[in-house]
Amino acid sequence: MLHESGRDFGTAHGRDGVVRITFDLPKRVKWDQQQLHQLAERIVAGGEKVEHYIDAKLSVSEAKFKSWPPTLQEQFAPARTVEPGKPSFTLHLDSKESI
Repeated sequence: MLHESGRDFGTAHGRDGVVRITFDLPKRVKWDQQQLHQLAERIVAGGEKVEHYIDAKLSVSEAKFKSWPPTLQEQFAPARTVEPGKPSFTLHLDSKESI
């Protein structure tokens, strides 16, 4: 359905008799991190600000942070914020009786 409209990604609608079909194929773009790093170095070497071209987000995995010695953790602690995650609830019926 998408190819018929000349697109590789997106949403297409069709019909088969009384059945309406909606097909969605989202586009997911991935960037090669090593190549971006090299390009960022070239931008900086050229005297430009890398922020004008590339969105960069630095992060530290929690597992790595916890394995560091306390002196290193103390240096990074002011840059670290801990927030609650998305809560979830699971309900189970203990018996087969209907409510």
